[in-house]
Amino acid sequence: MSFKYYMGYAWFIFISILAIFMAGLFWHADTWMPKAAVPITLTDNFNQTVSIFAGDGSGSGVLINSFSVLTACHVAMKNECKDLYPTPSEHLVVVVGGKTFFGVVTKFDAYADLALIRLSSWQSGDLVTNVTPVTFSCDKLTISRSMYYGIGHPYAMEKVIRMGILGAETPSLAQWLKLTADAPFAHELHSEFVGMMWRERKYFNVFDLRLDPGNSGGGVFDEKGHLVGIVSHITKFPEDLPMAGPDKRAIGVPSGFSYSTKPERICEFMEGIK
Repeated sequence: MSFKYYMGYAWFIFISILAIFMAGLFWHADTWMPKAAVPITLTDNFNQTVSIFAGDGSGSGVLINSFSVLTACHVAMKNECKDLYPTPSEHLVVVVGGKTFFGVVTKFDAYADLALIRLSSWQSGDLVTNVTPVTFSCDKLTISRSMYYGIGHPYAMEKVIRMGILGAETPSLAQWLKLTADAPFAHELHSEFVGMMWRERKYFNVFDLRLDPGNSGGGVFDEKGHLVGIVSHITKFPEDLPMAGPDKRAIGVPSGFSYSTKPERICEFMEGIK
């Protein structure tokens, strides 16, 4: 047979093999092609919110992986995390994804009111596999028309979602002095007074979120579903602010403004955590 015949036969085999290879490659394209990010829904944020019981009180938190929860330091530590060397609350219990776990505090930050809880699996078997952990945003928040969502377990009840805006990037000194002087906090014991030496105001944003006792430690989420805050303080008592008008009368402002740890501080706290 001629050389051209063999060359044509070789090309036929080569093209056939190439076609089979390409078909197999695209058949399994889902294993190597980059996938579009699945949008985070409010339902996801709702499911990521956990309930925490510590001693005689309760609070909220967020699931960060299959075995860890992020919450407020005063929720997880004794004496509301006011001591120089606070100790974890006894009988720390976390309810998430329909399962109940014992918890152990592995890290805390008294200044920014943050604590990391590791879940114990011996009580409930497998760790949390039916809930997608939160997605963090480390960007600094700025005043805008964006809406934010606060989710928690007020008064140890079922989860509640509240919606509001960012009111201030950092509490003013006057706000903070009044906040600490009147102790208008949201903890169940209503005694969550923490001096300025422990809660540094530069670590907090102020949200117009009408939250309640029990929301402490819960998450504040942006419109994309990213975690941008952990609830620390919530004003409980009305404040007198001047009313516009010639007589300059004072009016009572409803309670419920929340002070939440800034996202950039949360991300610093979470460095090295997997």
